[in-house]
Amino acid sequence: MAGHLGLGRVPLSQKPLLSILNHEQDDDHQLVLASASASVQWCYLTPDWLLACFLRRRLRLLLHWAKQRLLQEEALRVSVSVYSELEGGSLPIDVFILARERHRQREEEEEEAPLLLMASSAASSLLVAVVVLVLVAAAEVNKPAVRTIESPDGDLIDCVAAHLQPAFDHPRLRGQRPLRGPPERPRGWRPRPGPNDTAAGDAGVQLWASSAGGASCPEGSVPIRRTTEADVLRASSVRRFGRAPTARVRRDSVSGGHEHAVGYVAGEEYYGAKASINVWAPKVSTPEEFSLSQIWVIAGSFGNDLNTIEAGWQVSPQLYGDNSPRFFTYWTTDAYQTTGCYNLLCSGFVQTNSRIAMGAAISPTSGYKGGQFDISLLVWKDPNHGNWWLEFGNGELVGYWPSFLFSHLASHASMVQFGGEVVNTRADGGAHTATQMGSGHFAGEGFGGASYFRNLEVVDWDNSLVPLAAGFHVTADHPDCYDIQGGVNAVWGNYFYYGGPGKNVKCT
Repeated sequence: MAGHLGLGRVPLSQKPLLSILNHEQDDDHQLVLASASASVQWCYLTPDWLLACFLRRRLRLLLHWAKQRLLQEEALRVSVSVYSELEGGSLPIDVFILARERHRQREEEEEEAPLLLMASSAASSLLVAVVVLVLVAAAEVNKPAVRTIESPDGDLIDCVAAHLQPAFDHPRLRGQRPLRGPPERPRGWRPRPGPNDTAAGDAGVQLWASSAGGASCPEGSVPIRRTTEADVLRASSVRRFGRAPTARVRRDSVSGGHEHAVGYVAGEEYYGAKASINVWAPKVSTPEEFSLSQIWVIAGSFGNDLNTIEAGWQVSPQLYGDNSPRFFTYWTTDAYQTTGCYNLLCSGFVQTNSRIAMGAAISPTSGYKGGQFDISLLVWKDPNHGNWWLEFGNGELVGYWPSFLFSHLASHASMVQFGGEVVNTRADGGAHTATQMGSGHFAGEGFGGASYFRNLEVVDWDNSLVPLAAGFHVTADHPDCYDIQGGVNAVWGNYFYYGGPGKNVKCT
């Protein structure tokens, strides 16, 4: 077996894990194995009593705890490629060896790690803690916080020094700081119409901010939703944690179980897009599915060179662990394969705002035949520096995607898309999912019943916000499941209603 770390193979069904370590202890040196409730297939015991466990795909790891050790212990990290036997195949897993583990009092360690294992090394006083981690990114995604705010929904929002946020792990940004000064906003930009003009209220408040009495992170820091071990463990593939499933942009047909109801323009050079998006909390049937409403800024073909910048709200139990609508962003330069991620889960997007946390829940949300709330988003390419900026709400600059991240989008976009998307896994015996899009009601129900996008605009070559031209089209992959109806009026400009319940008598 490649990467074999030990001598003897011990089936855990025959010999309990803790009994393997029934030997003399040295209280000055502690080995912590970040493992909780996973089904462990095999363990390998080394001559130095170092234990390495190879876990099944859905690893149950204390990743946040292990990450803290990476940061606090100034640990030496060595990646070792190993393999586990899984259902007749083999699965590569990254094993990280953390060295220079300092002594901790046992009471402190037991508070932080449910499973505490002790080991002593016959070869050296330098003990090595073997911690199985899912990815390098998972170990490093959380950064040291200058302040932590607990949201009413249980989220922890870490206020991280702006120059230490994940973006600055990128080789092109390492050692730098966020750009100073605002970008040049598009001509025609204006504050969004108020509730009296639209009959809709502002959903630009996030729960974590309300819990802090409207406070924000300290100056010079940015709010980042803390990634927990549970967040990582819910991922369908540990190597794709923080990344979107493929086939996220609508093509000529449904692909990969993704279904859309969208409006789009194509065929010109686009330098940004703007819209106000009605916010709901649609039901999502299974943890592997999601429902979102967003803006796509797109360049390249629909092959492996696809570039996108995306922003909106989504309900994703797999990513966030609940059914709350959350403000999110995404980017990719290779059709969702290896580049890009949600929010700040990788190096890329540079946040500059101390009041908006990507991935945090949006409040309030709309109710059927009740109060209606929406958020306004603007994505545009700064003509001076070429970076793609994001604005949330009534003028709040969130941050930017550096232009060097992209190939085609380094110049301009060739398509802009607005609308809803769901994942249909057909987990219910092959039947269509009941995951809702938008409000869960069809477009024909109109205001208060169906979800909407309003005041749709694009940014042209002259950095001007302009209404959508006659080439604006609306389309739905499965109109019996989710549909869309567009229109134009003096207050909402270009708009559309969209969505649906999914599974029904006509959608099976």
